[in-house]
Amino acid sequence: MARLTFRANMAMCTAIAEWIVWRFEALSGDFRPLLMLEAAWAAGVHTAYARYHEFDDDNWRGVVRGPMRMALGIVIDLVWGMKTVEPGRNVAWASQLAELVIPDPSAFRAWRELCVSRLEARFPANDGEAVFEDEIDIGAWVPREMFDPARSVEAGDVRPLIEQFVATLDPGRNPYLHMPAEMMEFADYSGAPYEIGADDH
Repeated sequence: MARLTFRANMAMCTAIAEWIVWRFEALSGDFRPLLMLEAAWAAGVHTAYARYHEFDDDNWRGVVRGPMRMALGIVIDLVWGMKTVEPGRNVAWASQLAELVIPDPSAFRAWRELCVSRLEARFPANDGEAVFEDEIDIGAWVPREMFDPARSVEAGDVRPLIEQFVATLDPGRNPYLHMPAEMMEFADYSGAPYEIGADDH
């Protein structure tokens, strides 16, 4: 993962966090982790979509809420820590956590191997070694469907998939998404919020 783009790392980290959150979803009943993961996928389209948030340690402890908070914290650290994170590190942390909390991690390992192979083929960093800083190209979009073993995502599928995903986002329903007016305050964002324009990439 250290040789892949920032967006590839964001997507893989978020996809692994989904394994962890779904592992405990039936025991938790708290919908907020899933909303935060949706916002993380939106951040993969543009970071202006997602609102920074940290889950309070005191309210997220124990054998169920603790691992979910840790998984989300690893994703949040990566999404908002481009200048400070070490390439590949957060994905490794999330992967290790998943192996600890999934009762039989064999299916996870097989899924992980497939997904990494897909990402390696499509999203290598330009210089062969990613350096996560503002000056670099963070890479092309990585749709969530890339992580579905039953699906094959071709290059021409990416934009339609991103358009479909963005069309489902609702900042009125998800408090971890910015409202359109808030998105327009980001210096590096232009265009129509919650729409994918011809110049978006």
